[in-house]
Amino acid sequence: MVIFYAQNCFMLQFRKFTFGLFMKIALSCRSILLEKALSLFLKPHIVPLKQCDFVVCDHEATLGTPLFRIGINTPFPFSKSALMLALENFYTSLKTTALIEQEPLCSVAPVAKDFSKLEAVLSAITAKYQEDVLKAVREHYEG
Repeated sequence: MVIFYAQNCFMLQFRKFTFGLFMKIALSCRSILLEKALSLFLKPHIVPLKQCDFVVCDHEATLGTPLFRIGINTPFPFSKSALMLALENFYTSLKTTALIEQEPLCSVAPVAKDFSKLEAVLSAITAKYQEDVLKAVREHYEG
């Protein structure tokens, strides 16, 4: 198994942003020719295995990171645009899944039904209204 590591520091600093997404990709291919083609297509996105978001490979591997399999996640043969579109969709689904997993489950705590404050406010309003009504009635009959 051959793992491609980007060694050129300038290449790592000069990154391509596609649709606001920056994918960090490592390559792990048994086919040297396929790996060379992928490295040319994905040059701005290639990073070492330890820094990658996912690995593009042509075989089943257990690397501890998500795998984008050539021939399964994208048809083979592929064009550069078809590959980039499939990679962007894969990356978006990874990020969406990660965000969903990070969100805490919303648990609704039962609301304690303490109406004492509401009762106090309503009692004060009612008392004031009662006073105003009695005052108006007294003025009408006395005045």
